[in-house]
Amino acid sequence: MGQSLAPIIAHHAAAMARRLAMLTAMATLAGSPPPDSIQSLLLVGSGLVAGRFIAMAWRIIDRGAFLIPACLAFVLATAASWPIDIPGPWIQARFMLLAFGCEMANAAMDPRRRGFVHLAGLPFGPVAAKFFLVELVLGISLVLSGTEAGVVQVFGGWLISFMVFLSFAGDAIGCLWPAPTLVEPAEAVAWPDADEKRSVIWAALASGMAVAAKLALSHHGMPLHPGWPDMWPVIAGILAGAILPSVFCSPPRQEGWFPIAGLVGLAGFAILGTVGHLCWGSRMVFGLAVGMAITAARSTALPRGKVHPLPRLLRLGGPFAIAIAVTMIMDSLDQSTAILTAALLLALATVLCSWFLRRSFLELVIEIGLTPVYRIKAIGPGLSRLPEGEPVLLIANHTAYADPFWLGSAVRRRFYPMMTSTFYDLPVISFLMRDVVGAIRVPAVSHRKDAPELREAARLLEGARCVLVFPEGTLRKVPEPVMRRFGRGIVKLLAEHPNTWVVPAWIEGAWGSYFSESGGRPMTGKPMDFWRPIRIGIGEPRRIDTELLANHLKARAALQQAVYDCRGLLGLDVPTAPPVIENQAEDPA
Repeated sequence: MGQSLAPIIAHHAAAMARRLAMLTAMATLAGSPPPDSIQSLLLVGSGLVAGRFIAMAWRIIDRGAFLIPACLAFVLATAASWPIDIPGPWIQARFMLLAFGCEMANAAMDPRRRGFVHLAGLPFGPVAAKFFLVELVLGISLVLSGTEAGVVQVFGGWLISFMVFLSFAGDAIGCLWPAPTLVEPAEAVAWPDADEKRSVIWAALASGMAVAAKLALSHHGMPLHPGWPDMWPVIAGILAGAILPSVFCSPPRQEGWFPIAGLVGLAGFAILGTVGHLCWGSRMVFGLAVGMAITAARSTALPRGKVHPLPRLLRLGGPFAIAIAVTMIMDSLDQSTAILTAALLLALATVLCSWFLRRSFLELVIEIGLTPVYRIKAIGPGLSRLPEGEPVLLIANHTAYADPFWLGSAVRRRFYPMMTSTFYDLPVISFLMRDVVGAIRVPAVSHRKDAPELREAARLLEGARCVLVFPEGTLRKVPEPVMRRFGRGIVKLLAEHPNTWVVPAWIEGAWGSYFSESGGRPMTGKPMDFWRPIRIGIGEPRRIDTELLANHLKARAALQQAVYDCRGLLGLDVPTAPPVIENQAEDPA
C-alpha cells in the first residue's frame, strides 16, 4: 500500500496546482464589482465545460493526447506574464483558457488518480475531500487576503506560470509508476445511478449558492482590495466549515452537509438581522456555511469511468450558472431587499434539501452525535473494491439493532437494509425506516408462504442498488453460537439474480452493546455505550457460482462461511460453518 501513496500524492498535487492557478488569476477580482465577477464566472464555467466536452468527444483517443491542448491552453493563459504587449481580449480570456487546460489535463489524469486510490485500498470521495481541504489552506490567502500585499496583482502572471509548471511536474512524477487498469464492466449502470442523480443536482445547487455567497461577502461592506483585518472571519469560517466534511466524509452521507450548511447560513442571516450590519460574527458564520457546502459538493457523487455526458457537464457548469443567476438577481436589488431575498431563497433551499436528502441528513446528524459513543473501524478488501453501478448484496452477522448504522459508516455505497418487523414497527422508527431510510420490512414469523421482502429486494437489485441482508433472519440472543444458520431466502434471491455481487462482512463488538440482546431487551434498562470499539471486516466481493446456488443447502453453508472468514480480517478465530441439513430444526432462541 505504501508504494502506491506516492503517485496518489503526486497526481492530486498536480490537480491542486492547476486549480490554484485559476484561483490566482481570479484573486485580482477580490472586492471588484459584480459585473467583473459574473464575467469571470462565465468564462471559468465555459472553459471547464468546453474542456470536459471535448475530452468526452475524443474519448476514443489515448487520454495522454488530452495533454496537448491542455499545454497550449496553459501557455496562452500565462501570456500576461510575457515581456511583450498582449491584446486586452487575450488577458480577459485567461480565465477560460486556464479552466479549459485544467479540465483537459484532469481528463487525461483522472483515471490514473482513481486507479491509484483504488489500488491503495482508499475511498476516492474522502481522499478528494481531504485534498480539497489542503487546497483551501493554500489558496484561501490568494483569493481573499493575498491582495493585501499586492503580490497577486504584481506577480500574478508569473505565479500562474509557476503553478502550471508544478502541475505538469507532479503528473510527470506520478507517471513514473505504471498506470493501474480499472475496467468497468459493460453491464454496469453508467454514472449517475438512481441514487447519485439527486446528489448531482443538489451538489450543483449548493456549490453555486456557496460561490454566490462568497462573492457577496466581497461585494458588500468591503474595501476594493480587502486585507486580513477585513477578511479573517471569512477565512476562519471557510476553513472550519471545510474541516467538518473532511472528517465526517462517508460518501453516502456527504450530501447531508447541504441542509446543515443551509441551517448555518440562516443563522448568519439571523445574526445580520439582529446586529444590523455585516459584523465579524456574521461573516464567520457565512464562511462556515460556504466551507461546508463547497467541500461536500467537491466530494459528493463523484463521477466514475462510465458516465452520462449531460450530468457530467452539469456537475462542472451547474454551480457557475447558478452562481451567476443568484449574483445577477441580488445585484438588481437594493441592499435590504437583497438580504431578505437571499435569506428566503436559502430558507426554501434548506427546507427542500432537508426533505429530499433526509436520509443522508439524518444519518450524518446521528453519526456526528454518536462519535463519542462508538469508535468504528473497518478493514478489508471490500472497502475499496465494492462494485459501483452493479447490484450488490451485502451480508453480515446480526447482533444489534445498530448494525446497519455501523455498516453505513464503513461501506462506500448507499444500501437498503432488510429489517425485522420487531424493530421496524416501533413508534417513530417505523416512519424513519419507511420514509427516510427506505428499509425493507421483514415479518417476524417463522413460516410463511409469501415473502414480499424478497420481491422488494429483487426490485432494488434489478436497479443496480445495494441491499443489506442479515441471513440469520433475527437478532442474536445468546452468547454462543456467535451466528445462527442462514435462512433459505438469500439463496433464492441470488438464484434469481446470479449476476449480483456478494460482499460478506463481520461486525465485532456489538454483543453487549446498548442495542443488543445481551443483558436484556435492546435499549431497555441498560446504560448507554461510551467510546465502545466496533470493528468491521469486509471481505472480497464475489459472485456465487450458479451450480452452487442450485443446491441451497451447500450455498447457505458457503455464504455463512464467507461471513465467518471476515473474522480473520479482524484477527479473530474463524469457525467452520456447520453443514445445513434438510428439515433441520432452527437454532434455539
